[in-house]
Amino acid sequence: MDTKQLTAFLAVAEAGSVTRAAESLHLTQSSVTRQIQALEQELGVALFDRTSGGMVLTQAGAIMVDRSRRALDELGRARLEITPLPGKPTEIVTVGLLDSVAEVVGVTVITALHRHGPAVDLRMITGDARWLHRNAESGHLDVCLTTEMSGSAALRVDPLVSEPLWAVAPAHAGLLPRSPVSLREVAGNPLVLLPRGTALRSSLDRAGLAGSRPRIVAATSSNHVLRQLVTAGVGWTILPLIAVADDLATGRLSAAPLRDPAITRRLVLMTSPTGENRPAAHHVAQLLTRAVHSAVRDGRWPSAYSLGEDVLRV
Repeated sequence: MDTKQLTAFLAVAEAGSVTRAAESLHLTQSSVTRQIQALEQELGVALFDRTSGGMVLTQAGAIMVDRSRRALDELGRARLEITPLPGKPTEIVTVGLLDSVAEVVGVTVITALHRHGPAVDLRMITGDARWLHRNAESGHLDVCLTTEMSGSAALRVDPLVSEPLWAVAPAHAGLLPRSPVSLREVAGNPLVLLPRGTALRSSLDRAGLAGSRPRIVAATSSNHVLRQLVTAGVGWTILPLIAVADDLATGRLSAAPLRDPAITRRLVLMTSPTGENRPAAHHVAQLLTRAVHSAVRDGRWPSAYSLGEDVLRV
């Protein structure tokens, strides 16, 4: 097992596709495939289910994602501390983002940091809410933007935004933003959802989805794969609007707000004890907060509203 294998594995896990992972790593598809196969052979388990909709993590793969990210992060920190390069930043700030919001706020934060400093080695990682929460508590993430969860006593938690969940369907279903649909109506269709144990799926089950005995035809932790499956007509899903805004704009999907019940998710900024005590991490947290409120004001985060923005402006 080596860092090249772990890097290739994480790229495929995050992209949901060997093709997109190879593009992001500037490697050939065959090279990425060999790295994944070598890692699976060494571990003796399959890390992905190869489906028509993309590469979906197995249970073993989901465990391996967590450990691989930690290993590569720690190696990176050690490398900078042992052999700092002249003129290069020597402080690493690791930020965790939900996959659904990474594109909207992540680019803004990186751009602001690049233009105005300070010079830090910024590591931006995407993951589901429970993974982000665990890694913020353990100190492997300095700051993260994630769904509000209980059991965060060791972390600083600042509410930032609240947003409703939407039913998302193929374009031919004709869902409309002005015509909400009930959870029961959604459950009457084949569903492709996030796996059990994720924060969003748990919210749906608590709201009554599990009791309606839905026909779930696929489960994946990748928002991209979920959208691809819905576009292909495999089933409907339930996501925040920000996750599908581009697909709605191009007519690939249709969507409507949920009602009976309406379900919202609240996103918070979590800062670990290690991040609280480091000026660079504190500055990145401020940039992330501003990026979130700016995205809501500018309409780049549709259907959401800001929480605590007055505090930010003081």
